[in-house]
Amino acid sequence: LIWEPIESMPESNNIHQLYHLTRFLEYAGKRAFTHVTEFGGGYGSMCVRINRLLKPEGYNIIDLPELSELQKRYLKENDVEANLFNSLDFLESGETFMALWSLSETPYELRKEYLEKLDYKNYFFAFGDSFYDLQNKDFFTEFQSKRPNIQWKLEDFPFAENQYYLMGKS
Repeated sequence: LIWEPIESMPESNNIHQLYHLTRFLEYAGKRAFTHVTEFGGGYGSMCVRINRLLKPEGYNIIDLPELSELQKRYLKENDVEANLFNSLDFLESGETFMALWSLSETPYELRKEYLEKLDYKNYFFAFGDSFYDLQNKDFFTEFQSKRPNIQWKLEDFPFAENQYYLMGKS
């Protein structure tokens, strides 16, 4: 990564986001960031980081309508363009699908839809063993088994117990 642009990114969330980004870059390489679909984009912080540092050709964020409004404002303030969606209807395949804790916090019914639909070349997930009554390890194990053409790596998240990165590349 070229670190100079970070000086113009004032939020304290930078280190947190850049750590995640670096973990996936080390595994999948920069080529994984030509087209990115992020599920659960928060306020848009990761989108801004990736756009400033890696300059993808396209970036999609799938999120709730209320968060899409927040993302729209934040991205505009940071002069970053992204496509904002509230469903998976048009985003069934692509280069990289990223969900940092968001998919693991999604109800099972919606997860099943994602399990069947998503067809990407690269995946980057962060998840915990459980989220309230949602058990995540079985879901992500099944997710991997449905994509045998992907090379998977499960890695402990170093700063919290029972939290993991799951990274996949083709």
